[in-house]
Amino acid sequence: MAHILLVDDEPSVTSALRRSLRVLRADWTVHTATSGADALELMDTQHFDVIVSDMRMPQMDGATLLAHVRERHPGTVRLILSGHTAHESLMRSVGPAHQFLAKPCEPAVLSSTIERMLDLRARLHDDRMIPILGGVQSLPKRPLIFEELIDALAEPSTPFAKTADIIQSDIALTAEVLRLANSPYFGHTGTIDSVDRAIACVGLETLHSVVLGAHTFQIVGEPSGIDLDRIWQHSLRVATMMRAIATLERWTPNETAQAFLCGLLHAVGLLFLAAAQPTTFAAHHRPSGPGSTDHETNHFGCTQFEAGAYLLGLWGFPFAIIEAIAAQPATDDAIPLAYALTIANIAAAGHNSQTTHADGRTPTEQHAHWQTECVRVGGESPS
Repeated sequence: MAHILLVDDEPSVTSALRRSLRVLRADWTVHTATSGADALELMDTQHFDVIVSDMRMPQMDGATLLAHVRERHPGTVRLILSGHTAHESLMRSVGPAHQFLAKPCEPAVLSSTIERMLDLRARLHDDRMIPILGGVQSLPKRPLIFEELIDALAEPSTPFAKTADIIQSDIALTAEVLRLANSPYFGHTGTIDSVDRAIACVGLETLHSVVLGAHTFQIVGEPSGIDLDRIWQHSLRVATMMRAIATLERWTPNETAQAFLCGLLHAVGLLFLAAAQPTTFAAHHRPSGPGSTDHETNHFGCTQFEAGAYLLGLWGFPFAIIEAIAAQPATDDAIPLAYALTIANIAAAGHNSQTTHADGRTPTEQHAHWQTECVRVGGESPS
């Protein structure tokens, strides 16, 4: 049974949501609190799977509350409700909140969001990983990315595309900007799956705040055992190969954009593990290859792909991308996006091994074409 905590300084709001959630999900236990202090006191006495807090509250606002929850109860999923929230308050909630929901929030939307969060937790093999991953404040980023971006944003004549290119040269910052752009706060309908669209959605002022906020929480230097530039170059090659496969198969523009984004973010779980368990990561991380997922499960409690899917799911990324990354390494009986990612990942790593069916049969002619296309674009400069 899941335990949910609703926090709002207006009792009528939490009471209404509580009644609605009980109707929609009778198997959930829903508690309420009317202040941040009351919520923390309640959480110190019992476990909660999810906390949903209003942003604007007296004494302790939602961002401050969720920051305390992240520190004291990192395994709890943290959602924030925001109406006409001030820009500064929104930026402060970017770190501690996993997702933003627009206020007023329809009970069905809140219920489906919570259900999705709970399903994500079930994907992890080891329950001990939930509080470890949930306590991560920031993903490691390339040290020079901030200087490049701040200089670009300070110059009004900087081409829009150049700003997008700089952001897209860092996996962690790409994920965080897309996460923000897809939040209900900005009122956009549909999924924003490219960095240039994300910048257009959030605006340069907000982007500047995101960059400065990320810089504040940046880990000094690269975590031991991880080469961010190498991971980025590999991810960009995978993304380029994914786009080539999508083009070859005449996938829709939206599916092609998702394929590129899937390739770009498929290794975000490595950054997640490095930030969550730096000592273990430095001692036991090894490059991806045959048997690497078993090695990761033995030493980290989950694979990099499970960790990445969990993070992107908490942040509200499209389910197709989450499913494709979580399925790695996939066989050709998986969804096309997942199998395409496996083929592209192998080709980008320069492995000569042939991807096969689950029962050991050789790839179909269509999938062999995918491998050939990956090899073809592998020699081209990513763009």
